[in-house]
Amino acid sequence: MATHARGLISFDFLIRSALWMMLMMGVLSPRARGEDPFKFYDLAMYDRPSFSYPDTITVFPEGLESLWMKALARPDAELQRLVIDTIAIAHHRGMEDLDKHVPRLLRIAGERDQRLDVLRAVAQTLIVLDARESAEPLANLATTHGLSLAQIVEPALAKWESPVMKDNWLQRVAEANASHSLMLLAIRGVAALKVADAAAPLQRIILNPGERMQIRLEAAKALGNIDHSTLGKLSEALLDEPSVPAELHPLIVIGLLASHEDAASVDLLDSLVAFDSTTVQSRALEELYEIDIDLVDRHASELLTSEDVNVRRTCARAMVAKQDVARIEPLCAALDDVNPSLRREIAQSLIDLAAIPKLRDEVILQTEKILGRDNWRGCEQACVVLARLDHEPGGPRIVELLGHQRGEVKVASAWALKQLKVKDLLPDMLDHAQSVYDGFRSGQINDAMPGASLQIAHLFIGLGDQRYQPANELMRAYLPKDYSLGIDSRAAAAWALGMIYEEDPQSDITKTMVERLADVESEFPEADQVRRMCALSIGRMNSESALPDLREFARHSDPVSLSCYWSIQRMTGEEPPPIKVVVDEVSGWFLSPL
Repeated sequence: MATHARGLISFDFLIRSALWMMLMMGVLSPRARGEDPFKFYDLAMYDRPSFSYPDTITVFPEGLESLWMKALARPDAELQRLVIDTIAIAHHRGMEDLDKHVPRLLRIAGERDQRLDVLRAVAQTLIVLDARESAEPLANLATTHGLSLAQIVEPALAKWESPVMKDNWLQRVAEANASHSLMLLAIRGVAALKVADAAAPLQRIILNPGERMQIRLEAAKALGNIDHSTLGKLSEALLDEPSVPAELHPLIVIGLLASHEDAASVDLLDSLVAFDSTTVQSRALEELYEIDIDLVDRHASELLTSEDVNVRRTCARAMVAKQDVARIEPLCAALDDVNPSLRREIAQSLIDLAAIPKLRDEVILQTEKILGRDNWRGCEQACVVLARLDHEPGGPRIVELLGHQRGEVKVASAWALKQLKVKDLLPDMLDHAQSVYDGFRSGQINDAMPGASLQIAHLFIGLGDQRYQPANELMRAYLPKDYSLGIDSRAAAAWALGMIYEEDPQSDITKTMVERLADVESEFPEADQVRRMCALSIGRMNSESALPDLREFARHSDPVSLSCYWSIQRMTGEEPPPIKVVVDEVSGWFLSPL
C-alpha cells in the first residue's frame, strides 16, 4: 500500500474534493474559453480519406479496488473521506460494480459520532452510484444533520420521486417557517411527488406579499404541476394586483399556467406577451410555443427584433415552423442577429426550408440580398446558406468577401467557395491566396490574425479538389517548415498537391514531403497534421521511391501511421495490419498498488 503523510493526504483531499464538485456540477469538460468561431467550417482534408480508429478499452490497475477497501477499514476519518470521494470519481470514470460497496458506506454513515464531512462524502457517493435503495437512510441523514446534508440528499430524493420525505416536505410547506434553502427543497419535493395536500399551502405562499420572490415563483411552478383545475381565478387575481417588482405577478402566473392548454390559460398567457418586460414576454412565448406555434407566430413579426435573444429565438422558431413564404424575408434578415448561436440556428433552418420546393427560390432571393450588404454577421451566414444550397450564382459576391476584414467572413467565404466548386472562380481564389501569402511575407499579415491562415487552408482544399494546376507553385511554398504560415494551411497545401498530382509522382515534392514526414526529433518537430497530409499525398502521387520511408513511419504508433499504411496499400495493395484495441489504464489515483 502506498503511504502518505497526513498533511499530504489532507492537501490531496482538497484537490480531489474540488474535482469531485466540478464533476457533479458538469464542469469537468474542456476548459472554459470563448467559442471558436471557425469550428463550424470543416477542413475536409482530415476526413479524405477517413480512417477507422482503434477501439479503446478502459481498465483500472489490478488490486486498486481492494486496496481502497483496506484503506476504508482503517480508523482514519480523513482517509475514509478521501476513499469515499474517490469511489464516486472512479464510478464516473467507468469503474463498474462499485454499487456493491453501498452497504459498507451505509455502515460508515451509521457509526456513532461520525464526522460531518464523512457523512457528506457518503451521501454524495451514494447519489452518484444511484443507490435508490438507500433513500430512507439518506433521508435520515438529511433530517438529522440539517441543511448541510439536506442540500445534497433532498434533490436526489425528489429526482428519484422517493416518498420517504413526503410528510417532512409537506409539513415544511404548510408551516412556511423553514429557512429559505429548506423551503425551496421542500417545495421542489412536493412538486416532484405531486402531493395534492400541498396545493392549499402553496397557494398561501404564492399570495403572501411578504414571502421572498424566489419562494413564491418556485411555489407557483409547483402548484401548476400539482393542480390543474383552480388556477384561472388565482391567476386573474394576481394580474389584477400590482407587484414589486412589476414582473413578479406575471411570472408567477406563467409558472402556474405552464403547459396548461385550456382556452382561459392560453388567453392569459397571450395577454402577457404585451407586458412591458422582455423577461415576461420570453417566458410567455415559450409556454405558448409548446401549446401551439400559431400563438407565437402572430406576434413574431413584431418581436423578432426584440432586445431579448430568448424572445427572438422563440419567434424565429415559430416562423420556421410555419413553412410560409411570407416568413422567409424576416428570417433572412435575422441572419445578421448579434447572437451567434441564433444566427447559426436560423441559417440551418433556412437551409432546411429550402428543401421545400415552394420556398427554395424565396430563400435564395432573400439570402442573396443579405449577402450583398456589408453587415459581417449576415454575410458570414449568407455564405453558409448559399453554399449549402449549391447556389453557384452567389460565387462572384462570395469571392469579393474573401477580402473582408472580419476573420469570420474570410473563413466562411473560402469554405463556401470550396463547397460550390465553381471552375470559373478558381483564378480569383488563387489570386487571393497569393495576395495573402505576399502579405505574410511582407509582415502585413500574420497567423495571429483571426482566420488568416485558416482561410488559406479552405482555399487550398478547394483548389486541390478541382485539381487546379496553376496553384501548385504557391502550394509548394507552404511545404517547408514555417510555423508563421499556420499549420492547417500548410497541411492543406500538402493534401492539395497530392490531389493535383494524383498518379503523377513529382520527385521534388516527394523529397520535401519525406523530409516533413521524417521531422520528428528536431528541436521544433513538424506538426502531425502536416506529416499526415504529406504521407497521404505521397501515396496519391504514387511516389514509390518513398515506400521505405512510409514503411518506417507506419510502424510508429502516432497519428501518422494510419496515413502511411493507407498510402502503402494504395501503391502496393498490401493490407495494413489489423487495428489493435487500445488499452487505456486509468492511473493517477491517490492510492494505488505498487
